[in-house]
Amino acid sequence: MKILITREMISNALSFYSISDNEYKVKCYTCVDEIQQNSDYQDKVNNIYNLLFIDKNDKIRKLWHVKNTSDLFGNISDPFITNVLLLAGCEIHKNMLLL
Repeated sequence: MKILITREMISNALSFYSISDNEYKVKCYTCVDEIQQNSDYQDKVNNIYNLLFIDKNDKIRKLWHVKNTSDLFGNISDPFITNVLLLAGCEIHKNMLLL
């Protein structure tokens, strides 16, 4: 599944989780902008998003051994990418709460 992480998606997630820290929001938005500007980064982000939220296999276990974001994304990664990825899963989280 291919997902496009947008500022609107992050804004909705911040609202849902009652996160109102403006500095945090700006850092998330900066990261989203960086993702959108680099197709290689987008592909890597999509792969991790799918591991976290879509795939129903044990590949997610490999993430527990990763020590830093550059191991997953190379030198192009913004340190805030982990926050953005988790926020991007907000709609899935909401749907799971409704089950």
